[in-house]
Amino acid sequence: VNNAEQVHKLLEAGEVNRHFGETNMNVRSSRSHTIFRMVIESKSKEIDSSKGYSSSDAIRVSVLNLVDLAGSERIAKTGADGVRLKEGKHINKSLMVLGNVINKLSEGARQRGHIPYRDSKLTR
Repeated sequence: VNNAEQVHKLLEAGEVNRHFGETNMNVRSSRSHTIFRMVIESKSKEIDSSKGYSSSDAIRVSVLNLVDLAGSERIAKTGADGVRLKEGKHINKSLMVLGNVINKLSEGARQRGHIPYRDSKLTR
């Protein structure tokens, strides 16, 4: 993409694909996690006066991750059953695994051991 309007359109397209459901706790409860990742490349234009033209060899790359995690809800309070109950269990499990991965990554390299990335789609 080349401008903010194109980025906004991609965000809107992603929002259309999100899943929401009603629970006793929330009328419009997010039932999915969303990760929007932007890799931004900018080229610097340096003028080489001896050659009389500009060169743009230097490229700066930045990465911006926008993350919206579905909320963890207590099953008993939501009144969820059927599909909503199953979704809630998956959401809670993926958030727990994310916490486990973060904890393992924060430990020193010698203590770290196995990092459970594969235990959830969120952390794969």
